[in-house]
Amino acid sequence: MPTQNVNLTQELDAFVKHQVESGDFNNVSEVHSAALSAMRKQEEERQSKVERLRLEIQKGIHDMEGGRYTTIDDSEGLEQLLENCKNQARSQLI
Repeated sequence: MPTQNVNLTQELDAFVKHQVESGDFNNVSEVHSAALSAMRKQEEERQSKVERLRLEIQKGIHDMEGGRYTTIDDSEGLEQLLENCKNQARSQLI
Protein backbone atom coordinates (compact mmCIF):
# COMPACT_ATOMS: atom_id res chain seq x y z
CA MET A 1 0.00 0.00 0.00
CA PRO A 2 1.17 3.55 -0.65
CA THR A 3 2.36 5.49 2.37
CA GLN A 4 1.55 9.15 3.02
CA ASN A 5 2.75 11.44 5.76
CA VAL A 6 0.02 13.49 7.39
CA ASN A 7 0.40 16.56 9.60
CA LEU A 8 -2.34 16.81 12.24
CA THR A 9 -3.31 19.42 14.76
CA GLN A 10 -2.82 18.42 18.39
CA GLU A 11 -6.57 17.97 18.73
CA LEU A 12 -6.82 15.63 15.76
CA ASP A 13 -3.75 13.70 16.88
CA ALA A 14 -5.32 13.20 20.32
CA PHE A 15 -8.57 12.13 18.70
CA VAL A 16 -6.85 9.55 16.50
CA LYS A 17 -4.88 8.19 19.45
CA HIS A 18 -8.07 7.96 21.51
CA GLN A 19 -9.77 5.96 18.75
CA VAL A 20 -6.95 3.41 18.83
CA GLU A 21 -6.75 3.35 22.63
CA SER A 22 -10.51 2.82 22.91
CA GLY A 23 -10.17 -0.36 20.87
CA ASP A 24 -12.38 0.86 18.03
CA PHE A 25 -9.39 0.60 15.68
CA ASN A 26 -6.26 -1.51 15.74
CA ASN A 27 -3.93 1.25 14.60
CA VAL A 28 -3.66 4.83 13.36
CA SER A 29 -3.79 3.72 9.74
CA GLU A 30 -7.23 2.18 10.26
CA VAL A 31 -8.50 5.45 11.75
CA HIS A 32 -7.22 7.42 8.76
CA SER A 33 -8.70 4.90 6.31
CA ALA A 34 -12.08 5.02 8.03
CA ALA A 35 -12.06 8.81 8.00
CA LEU A 36 -11.21 8.94 4.30
CA SER A 37 -13.84 6.32 3.48
CA ALA A 38 -16.45 8.40 5.31
CA MET A 39 -15.35 11.49 3.41
CA ARG A 40 -15.59 9.63 0.10
CA LYS A 41 -19.10 8.40 0.94
CA GLN A 42 -20.15 11.92 1.96
CA GLU A 43 -18.79 13.32 -1.32
CA GLU A 44 -20.59 10.64 -3.35
CA GLU A 45 -23.85 11.48 -1.57
CA ARG A 46 -23.31 15.18 -2.20
CA GLN A 47 -22.65 14.55 -5.89
CA SER A 48 -25.79 12.42 -6.08
CA LYS A 49 -27.86 15.22 -4.51
CA VAL A 50 -26.39 17.77 -6.92
CA GLU A 51 -27.22 15.54 -9.89
CA ARG A 52 -30.81 15.03 -8.66
CA LEU A 53 -31.15 18.79 -8.22
CA ARG A 54 -29.88 19.37 -11.77
CA LEU A 55 -32.43 16.91 -13.10
CA GLU A 56 -35.26 18.57 -11.17
CA ILE A 57 -34.19 22.00 -12.41
CA GLN A 58 -34.17 20.69 -15.98
CA LYS A 59 -37.66 19.23 -15.48
CA GLY A 60 -38.80 22.65 -14.24
CA ILE A 61 -37.29 24.37 -17.26
CA HIS A 62 -39.07 21.93 -19.60
CA ASP A 63 -42.34 22.52 -17.74
CA MET A 64 -41.94 26.29 -18.04
CA GLU A 65 -41.11 26.03 -21.74
CA GLY A 66 -44.13 23.75 -22.22
CA GLY A 67 -46.45 26.19 -20.47
CA ARG A 68 -46.97 23.87 -17.50
CA TYR A 69 -46.89 26.35 -14.64
CA THR A 70 -49.23 28.33 -12.42
CA THR A 71 -49.20 32.09 -12.00
CA ILE A 72 -49.91 33.29 -8.47
CA ASP A 73 -51.23 36.82 -8.15
CA ASP A 74 -51.80 37.21 -4.43
CA SER A 75 -51.08 35.78 -0.99
CA GLU A 76 -54.34 33.81 -1.04
CA GLY A 77 -53.22 32.03 -4.20
CA LEU A 78 -49.85 31.31 -2.61
CA GLU A 79 -51.47 29.90 0.51
CA GLN A 80 -53.68 27.64 -1.62
CA LEU A 81 -50.68 26.40 -3.62
CA LEU A 82 -48.72 25.64 -0.44
CA GLU A 83 -51.72 23.84 1.04
CA ASN A 84 -52.03 21.73 -2.11
CA CYS A 85 -48.30 20.92 -1.99
CA LYS A 86 -48.56 19.95 1.66
CA ASN A 87 -51.54 17.68 0.98
CA GLN A 88 -49.81 16.06 -1.97
CA ALA A 89 -46.68 15.42 0.10
CA ARG A 90 -48.72 13.89 2.89
CA SER A 91 -50.54 11.60 0.48
CA GLN A 92 -47.22 10.33 -0.87
CA LEU A 93 -46.06 9.46 2.66
CA ILE A 94 -49.07 7.27 3.33
